[in-house]
Amino acid sequence: MKKLLNSFKTKAFRVGGYSVVAAVIVLAIIIIANVVINSLPSNIKMIDLSQNLLYSFSDQTKKIVSSADRQVNIYYICQAGYENTTLTNMLDRYNELSDNVHVIPIDTNSNPTFSATYGLSEVKNNSLLIASDLRYRYIDSDEIFKSQAMYNSQGEYIGTTASLDGEQQITSAVNYCLMQVLPKVYSLTGHGESDLPEEYQDAVSKLNLEVQELSLLTVSKIPDDCDTVMLLDPLSDINEAEYNMLNTFLDTGGRLLAVTSPTNYARPWLDKLMAGFSMKSSHGIVVEGDASNYAAAYDGTYLLPNIESHAITQPLIDNRYSIFMPLSSGITWIKSTDNVKTFSLLRTTLGSYEKEEAYNYSTLEKEAKDPTGPFTLAMLSIKTSPDYSCDDSMVVWFSSSSIMSSTVNQLVSGANMDLLLNSLSYICDQTNSISIHSKSMNYRYLNVSGSAATLWSVILIGILPAACLATGLVIFLRRRKR
Repeated sequence: MKKLLNSFKTKAFRVGGYSVVAAVIVLAIIIIANVVINSLPSNIKMIDLSQNLLYSFSDQTKKIVSSADRQVNIYYICQAGYENTTLTNMLDRYNELSDNVHVIPIDTNSNPTFSATYGLSEVKNNSLLIASDLRYRYIDSDEIFKSQAMYNSQGEYIGTTASLDGEQQITSAVNYCLMQVLPKVYSLTGHGESDLPEEYQDAVSKLNLEVQELSLLTVSKIPDDCDTVMLLDPLSDINEAEYNMLNTFLDTGGRLLAVTSPTNYARPWLDKLMAGFSMKSSHGIVVEGDASNYAAAYDGTYLLPNIESHAITQPLIDNRYSIFMPLSSGITWIKSTDNVKTFSLLRTTLGSYEKEEAYNYSTLEKEAKDPTGPFTLAMLSIKTSPDYSCDDSMVVWFSSSSIMSSTVNQLVSGANMDLLLNSLSYICDQTNSISIHSKSMNYRYLNVSGSAATLWSVILIGILPAACLATGLVIFLRRRKR
């Protein structure tokens, strides 16, 4: 017994005891650190290293969700065990942005009647229902995870692209549930106007705007519930009665988004309407003389204008997008008034000039008669009521229908559509509704040749472990000699 007690007093025991205590302390530190780290918000403990920033939010999302002034519930509808990790990580970050936004899992096995409460007959796993006391919106999983077949120029199938549209869908739905009133937009008909392409229409719906067609031939005035009128690439001029209706609407705080193209016919009434906002167009075709401001594979009418700084264009400037505006007319500022302010959004260079004959030009080379630039291709005009009796009137004018062309839009990664949507959002006073891009889920894989694989196998499996063992053996032998 005495021998046993004496063994606790030896130097070996003391050294061993110190080692045990040190190990316990290190283990305790690790456990505490693990608990603390796991309690941190996911945006701090998880660093987004994905190539397309799948788990990072745009500034628009942060602004909309963090400023939520009423409770919004995001119901995550999914059978237990079938949850999508990408979606759950995204929802965790939404949950952390605001105390008024709550993510609530709904297991369809244990709560099979939930969907019927909202009039939904069938729901899919990894779908969402976002609701507030004002309204709700259902988002199908196919709208969150999108796939599209790809074909080459010969029409042969070459693969499928996958994209994550979760942030765009969820943020739009949250904003929809927060808005007290949805702006009403009327798209004019009766002049050969063009329809917005399907992807544009889908994007407009995510701005939470109610869009409806309107023929001014069937009404005596613009409806009282109208916030904004769209005139999209008309093939003929408006008439005097339509001018009077639009002018009255704009003089009482109305808003107009106009898209026109170069033309060989006169537009006296539309020109008169725009002149009231200090803008005019010669209807010709602008030619860019600076090679850095038109598409290299085309001639000088395929414009890549400079993007001017404004709240509408700043997201595009920040992300270094380009705008492609083939076949544009020049818009010019015509007069100065105290209550009208104009802002150029897109502008050509000093080397540009305009063919006033539009499509009847004989040569694209600059001639002495050609007006010289720079020219504005998109302009915002804001008119203040002289007696401040109503809201400011606003007109955004694009001088080329290419701003709403799907083909042209694809060439600049969606930037043309973003600019049109940003303009519509701005004049509808929906500055939070700036568009958010889908994010590609196609991963780039690291391809390693056979020889490289063999080399790395030898290094990682053979050389590095052997080096560690040799280092440990050297240290051990040196300590033995002491």
